[in-house]
Amino acid sequence: MPESALLLSLNRVRRATDRHLEAVAAWMDQRPMLLYGFLFVVYLLFALRSIASRPLWFDELFTFHIAQAPTLRELFRQLRALDLNPPLSYLLTRFSMHLFGANALGARIPETLAFFAAMVFLGRLVARRFGSLYGFAASTMLLASPTGDLFTEARPYALMVAALALAWWMTDGAAERLTAGRPALLHLGVLLLAGCTALLSQALAVPAWLLLIAVVLLFREWRQPRLIAATALPLLVTPVLRTFIAEHGHTIFPKSFLPTPTMVFAFYNARFVREEILLALTAVVLLAVAGFPALRGGSGWGLRRPDWAVALLWIGLPGMLMILFMVTRAAFFYRYGSVASLGVAAVATALLFRWTGGRRSAALIVAVLALLEGHALPGALLQLRHPARVLPVSLPCVPCQIAAEMHLPLVDSNGLTYVEMAHRESPETLANVFYLQDLNAAHTVAHASIFDHLDLVQQTFGLADRVVDASQFEQQHRRFVVYGSYTYPEQWLLRKLRQDGAHLELLHESTESYADQDTWLVELP
Repeated sequence: MPESALLLSLNRVRRATDRHLEAVAAWMDQRPMLLYGFLFVVYLLFALRSIASRPLWFDELFTFHIAQAPTLRELFRQLRALDLNPPLSYLLTRFSMHLFGANALGARIPETLAFFAAMVFLGRLVARRFGSLYGFAASTMLLASPTGDLFTEARPYALMVAALALAWWMTDGAAERLTAGRPALLHLGVLLLAGCTALLSQALAVPAWLLLIAVVLLFREWRQPRLIAATALPLLVTPVLRTFIAEHGHTIFPKSFLPTPTMVFAFYNARFVREEILLALTAVVLLAVAGFPALRGGSGWGLRRPDWAVALLWIGLPGMLMILFMVTRAAFFYRYGSVASLGVAAVATALLFRWTGGRRSAALIVAVLALLEGHALPGALLQLRHPARVLPVSLPCVPCQIAAEMHLPLVDSNGLTYVEMAHRESPETLANVFYLQDLNAAHTVAHASIFDHLDLVQQTFGLADRVVDASQFEQQHRRFVVYGSYTYPEQWLLRKLRQDGAHLELLHESTESYADQDTWLVELP
């Protein structure tokens, strides 16, 4: 066949494929309930597998234990003494565990459902400007984002993100209705509820909410008296947050936990890279299916000025927090910047719409790629083929076995792992496990006070009573096994022992039971 005839045949096939793909996308664009029904099934199967594969970790155990406080008064007391978050997520977890049991599933269900709600709320917001399929694409990009990695954790970040996404959607809808002279009481009421939910779920929602209020005040399209009132009234709950915000500055974190300019760059590089990959892969698929005309672009961006402002300000919020924390010398963890993923997903969708001239097939392609890249679709299929147990199965504690075989006590140098171990291991195993406290060594060697009050945590949560004074322990035990990492920032014990002249011998380099750490034999001089 002549080359020109071959090219003509390939072009005909490509045009037919493009036409059919666009027709399928148009059909799906008219059926948002089908799209989100499919997403819910995939997400639920994927979430069940994720819940089944992981026992509760340190931060989640605070939610787990505090939510089970005997009374609500005791719950609030434990929050003020032990954790830094407002009460709403703990109350929801308390109700969930009443229904589903005091286990990992019961503890994680509220946040798991909240993240699905966040995907729906963001999707409906984007759909107002670009259509249902582009909204669905934004939802899947949120699932594939770094914030999606937190969706099955029993911590309040998913609830905060869901409430902020709902507030953004309701603000946009209420402003449009008020401008057109239509009633917006439902939108304003839901906006007020979303604001209270966000602020009572995570203290870091406060700056995000203040930025939303700033956009309402600055842009004429949103500057409506009733809308201003609906966004301002949730601030009345902020006195409840004062204790939680103030307590954050009382803990000393190792220097490596404090934000730096390099951390700012690393955060945004991690925050954008997945969306960049998705858009690049979508371009490759479109070029293969429809050729260069598919990427000629369109004339409009779709998002209105206030929506751009919210998206960009929320993307910039983690950077603002890191600068603030640099000045105040407070720790910043990437999960604190979860709200940025809402803005990134909205902006990525707008770029895709502009780039492809609003082709609905582009939204379909990026949604499928996002479900694959985020492992949601493969995880759901794997769950269908090989259902995992919902309740996590703990692996054997290798350091515990080593210490028992050597007839030596086991010292866990990491307070995080000690609390996890105290929750997961049997009483017989825990009878030989200790955590050593030396406040002076923790502050001077590791510049940390993260676990200064671990004895209060174990008393409140009813954990094994094995938190002991380091000097007293060393007087009684000249040989013992240490489970920990020599280089991890907040772990001071191994470095202090070496400074004191102890002999350290590495017995085991890692374990699958907990976080990757090492097992050492310690012989005091």
